[in-house]
Amino acid sequence: MEKCYQIGNNGKKQIKLVFRDKEKKELFMSKRKESQITTKNLKLTGDSIIYLNHELTRQNQLLFKLTRDKKRELQYKFAWFAQGKIFLRKTEDSKIIQVRDEATLQNLEQKN
Repeated sequence: MEKCYQIGNNGKKQIKLVFRDKEKKELFMSKRKESQITTKNLKLTGDSIIYLNHELTRQNQLLFKLTRDKKRELQYKFAWFAQGKIFLRKTEDSKIIQVRDEATLQNLEQKN
């Protein structure tokens, strides 16, 4: 990690981590799935779960929200963000779809 600092003034305690390279960030984010990170793991007071999220650009935030909405609407099982990209998948066995723009989501509607 290059930097770690607290952000936000809305009463929620948020910590922002900035990584030097993409590989380390992706490794860190993938490890979160293996076990939950808690304040106790980091030797902080209490035993609260720490939730990790990618920091998305405003454009990607909107596209990811639209993707999650479309996921519910079309009854897809998975929508996720990894390596700077948004993905969607109907079932465990179906093809992974990279969502690059709103047109990708509109094409899904036409196929169903």
